[in-house]
Amino acid sequence: MPPSAKRIAHTPYEVFHRFGIERRRADVIRRLAIVARRLEETVSLPLEIAYRRFSAISGVGPWTSARIGGIALGDPDAV
Repeated sequence: MPPSAKRIAHTPYEVFHRFGIERRRADVIRRLAIVARRLEETVSLPLEIAYRRFSAISGVGPWTSARIGGIALGDPDAV
């Protein structure tokens, strides 16, 4: 089983570094883990609002938002 969002949020950078994840990305992963519950709510939101919620997270830009939208929300127009 994958680790819980709470566990990821409290994982020190050194653990991410062992897997080749640089600090900036580790910070984004931890921020996403902190707001995981709010991200889960996006499945029931209109796509436009869901994308705004993704983009409001520091470190999440258009490319990452589109990947989330395409994979998690099934947005057929995500590129």
